Amino acid sequence: MNLLWFMFPFIVLLGIVTSYQDIKTKKIRNKWIITALIVSLVMHVILFSLGITEVEYGVKLGTFVFFSFVIGVFLYMFGLWSAGDAKLFTAYVSLIPLSIYQKNSTSFHPLGILINTFVPLFVVLVIYLLVKTSKEQKVEVIKNSFNLKRIGNYLLTIFSISWITHYLFVYFGVRTNIVLNMFAIMAIKHLLRKIWPNEINLIMVVLSLSRVFFNREYILTAGFLREFILMTTAYGLFIFMINDLGSLFQTKINVRKLKPGMVLVEKKYIEKVRINLRKGYYVNNLKVEGLTEEDIAKIKDLYKRKKIKNKYVFVQQEVPFALFLFLGVLLTLILKGSLNLL
Repeated sequence: MNLLWFMFPFIVLLGIVTSYQDIKTKKIRNKWIITALIVSLVMHVILFSLGITEVEYGVKLGTFVFFSFVIGVFLYMFGLWSAGDAKLFTAYVSLIPLSIYQKNSTSFHPLGILINTFVPLFVVLVIYLLVKTSKEQKVEVIKNSFNLKRIGNYLLTIFSISWITHYLFVYFGVRTNIVLNMFAIMAIKHLLRKIWPNEINLIMVVLSLSRVFFNREYILTAGFLREFILMTTAYGLFIFMINDLGSLFQTKINVRKLKPGMVLVEKKYIEKVRINLRKGYYVNNLKVEGLTEEDIAKIKDLYKRKKIKNKYVFVQQEVPFALFLFLGVLLTLILKGSLNLL
């Protein structure tokens, strides 16, 4: 029996409601996420009671839902989406039948939703920026993104960490692809930076030397060279999407016209605000979630008292990510898996 017939109406309803709210209010309300998770739980209990699904199915789906939430939080920490988007992704995973994932290149099937969401989004943003930005802006971003220092860091990161992620996936029996490898490498590097922020490069050098000693036979093969170049290129594109596209995708606005949900992008301005808010003030959401009404009131008060002097600030242009996520889900249902990536 095709379980999609049971879940499809709820998937479409969740997609329409959250996409509309994200475009209209820049928010995804928790009540829709909670409702979707409850609907998923009730529907799967009914399907199990009717003998349509088994315990193993529920355990596997529950595992996917849990790790989808973990990955969603990870992407939130990297500033790729908001906390609401992370929860929405988890809700979609809970509603999509496992039988849909027939053409995935990894054993973590929900990764296909992310691939089908971020690849089209990346293409749309690049096309938009090619049309809207000046030649000087394009040259500046390319110079900043692909200078020798950053390329050296990409090479060091992939060489030092990719062999660790490989053995971890082999140990846990996880069939992987290049996207899942990227997530794992970024997660390990983020963890190392959190624990040893000042020693991260030294640690990667030590890991690289260890790899030369323990993994030297594979390093000398053509297969390693191909994989190394491919993964380094993919990692560079990941970092480009996270750090550099946003530097172009912004709008200049008067401090007095700030609105809830807007995201500040100027690091110097943000630091000035934080420094001036240390005594009795705190701006809660200066990154992904956007400014609250209270945050804006505090910033305006600082500007009025000339604690900060910038009349104009740059804010991130809004991207209705819930809509792209919904489209990614529909693409997953159509393709019965993810876009064909290595």
